[in-house]
This record gives sequence, structure tokens and C-alpha cells, in this order.
Amino acid sequence: MASKSKRSLRTKVSEGTTAKDSPDGSGRGSWTAGKTVAEIRRVYKANTNQAFAASAKKYLRDQFDFFGLRTPIRHQLDAEIAVTVDFDCWTGQQLHSLLLLLWCQKEREFQLYGVDLARKHLKTVLYDFDQAVSLLEKMITTKSWWDTVDMIASHLVGGLVKAFPGRGRDLMDAWIDHDDLWIRRSAILHQLDYKKNCRDDILFRYCLRRAHETDFFIRKAIGWALRNHAHVRPSAVRDFVIANDDSLSPLSKKQALKHLGGWPVKK
Repeated sequence: MASKSKRSLRTKVSEGTTAKDSPDGSGRGSWTAGKTVAEIRRVYKANTNQAFAASAKKYLRDQFDFFGLRTPIRHQLDAEIAVTVDFDCWTGQQLHSLLLLLWCQKEREFQLYGVDLARKHLKTVLYDFDQAVSLLEKMITTKSWWDTVDMIASHLVGGLVKAFPGRGRDLMDAWIDHDDLWIRRSAILHQLDYKKNCRDDILFRYCLRRAHETDFFIRKAIGWALRNHAHVRPSAVRDFVIANDDSLSPLSKKQALKHLGGWPVKK
């Protein structure tokens, strides 16, 4: 049954424009941002699941509309779109234009598509520091919610800091005090994928810098970042939480020590 479902989806993707017959007749590399968005919309719309769309919309507090594509199905459709549109020959500027246009679409799957696409072509997206910062700030502060922001922070912003370590660190030092809470959350979470390369001094400093905040998403981000780092340096995280018991919120402490015996610490 699974293989039958997969063939059905492929049929829907293959209808109309193909890799050999792109909109202007010159092949896979000829797609513009506008034509690409139109193709994504056509493919997604053909696979709409209204029941799941309603459920997803409710889950994200009625902030976004959905086609109702479950993640495995969406990824399958995205792979088929990539056969039609050759993103490997797109420039950084072209990808930026596409990403910004994806963020203008009302259905949430467009933004999720954009994050996944940027992750796959990260080096091209980060072709220029200033241009990348402008793009990422727009992606974070527009249609902001944890489902896109957290992936942007850990994969794209984290990748930016790795690619431009000097300017990237300065940027994070500015972002941790930014007026926008999603930018601040991104600064806290940008080292999530660093594992052993995560710097204690930066993580702990950022956590303390925002520890006074009462916003749930900031407190949860602090706890999540610490919990994630505890997989690599459990003693350092445990000592940090104990030393800053009065500064960290109960939520942050609970999340940070979730896999270290929990909070409060047992004597």
C-alpha cells in the first residue's frame, strides 16, 4: 500500500511542467522564483488534506493556513519538485528572492519548504554575510513562531556564525539584546547543533543575560539550550544551574536538568 501511495503522489507532481519542459522551455535551471512558487502551490494543492489542515491550524493557534501535508508526504513532494527545479544552479541572490517570496505566501508549508531548502543549499544562501543577515532577520521576524524560528536559529543562524565566526559572534552579541523576542530566542538557540563545539561561556552568558525575562519562549529556550548542551557537558550544565538557582526561572531549570535527575537537585 505504501508504494501505491508513493506512485500516486509522483503522478500528481509530474502533471504539467516537467524537467524537460520548464516554463520558458530551457530546462531545469530556467525557473524563476515566481514560477517556482506557482509550481510548489500546484503540487501542494493537489495533495491537500483538509482534515489535517484544520488540525495543524488549530495546533498553531489559528495563526496560519495549511494545505494539510503531513511531514513525510511534504518531504516526498519536495523531492519530486527538486527533480523538476534544479536548485543546484541557482545563485545566492536567486535563492534569497525565492525565500522572501515563500515568506509572502499564506500557507505555512511554504515557509517550511523554505527552511528545508535553505538548509540543503546553506553555503549558497550564506554567500554574503550582510545579505544573509538581512534575509535571516526577515525570516525570523516575519510570520514568527517556534516551528520555523527554531530551525532557522539552529541550522541557518548557527551555520552563519560558523561561516563568519568573527562577525557572527558580534551579531549574536547584538541579537541577545534585540527588541524582537524571536531574534533573542535565536541567539540563545544558535549553538544547538554545535555539540562539542558549543562554547560554554557564550551559552551561559546568553542564558543569564535573558534569565530575568518572563516570556515563556525565552525561558523555554534557555532550558532547551542548556538541556541540549548537557548531553555533551553534563557537569558544567548542572553546576551552572545550581550556581544560578536564584536567577534562572523554574521552567528553565526544569528543562535544563530534565535528563540530569531533574529539579530541584537531590542532595
